[in-house]
Amino acid sequence: QRLRFGSRRCARLNVVPRCVKLRIVGSVSSMASVANGEPSLARPNVPKAALDMRRRDPAKSESLKRRAPDPVAKKPRVESSNFLADLYAGLPAPDPQKDAAAKERAAKTEDKTVTLPPIDRSKVVFLDVDGVLRPLKAGGFAAYQFGDGEAAITCDTSDFIHASVDALRHVVVSTGAVLVLSSEWRRSQVMREGLDAHLLQNHMHACVGATTTAIDRVLGSGDPMTAFRKRRVKELDDWLNKNPQIKQWVAIDDLDLTVGDEDRGPGDWKVVDHFVQTNDQVGLTRRGAEAAVKILNGEKLEPQVLKVQPKRELL
Repeated sequence: QRLRFGSRRCARLNVVPRCVKLRIVGSVSSMASVANGEPSLARPNVPKAALDMRRRDPAKSESLKRRAPDPVAKKPRVESSNFLADLYAGLPAPDPQKDAAAKERAAKTEDKTVTLPPIDRSKVVFLDVDGVLRPLKAGGFAAYQFGDGEAAITCDTSDFIHASVDALRHVVVSTGAVLVLSSEWRRSQVMREGLDAHLLQNHMHACVGATTTAIDRVLGSGDPMTAFRKRRVKELDDWLNKNPQIKQWVAIDDLDLTVGDEDRGPGDWKVVDHFVQTNDQVGLTRRGAEAAVKILNGEKLEPQVLKVQPKRELL
């Protein structure tokens, strides 16, 4: 507004305003100074820092230049011993009593699962894999095709649930029970060896054996999944009959094996008293592991069966 007012006033006096002669580049404050008749310090491509230096007192500018450090000059080298001494200068002196107490606390909280107890061959865990140690889905193996047409299959345990493996180790460590493979993985030697390697890697003993594969499923008896579950119970019975030294056992499976009790006699084992069912997507949990430990120790629990059974189809 001041510029417009000055231009009108100069037009009345027939005078060319000074601001027309200057090329104004800068802020509003510099334009206002031109309108007042003051010379503008703003010029094209002149940084603001340079303008600030021009406004400074020359004496102060010289003193700042003398005080500025030389960027080329190297800093004096600090000796490593002095540096470490300064770094740890504020730390308290060593306290032997506190150090001993810290070692004792660490010994109490360290992982005890690495050291396995002696094997108790009177206790056995019938172990399923799919739905217990890994989510129930396709996979569990990797197939490789070579250029000459030869194929190789390797066991893939990368999708094993870590919490479920830890829960199984808790059962083994707490009871000393042996593992017997009841999963369909037992039908492949490659899969069995891969599972044993994974168990050893996670500080557990390998499976001492597997249930039989010689029992056929009864066809034409209605629901094929029910026939499959009853056959698995018969496979457990076959192994138990061949190993009379077993006093306590538990079957961990994602299928409800208590259906096998329909064909039981008065003096036969009751699956419901020796069974822990898992969620096929969650696997064995710590709660299920605690129940398995109690069963192996001779306690009688409420049926460890899921309230809502998943819908399954046997292909």
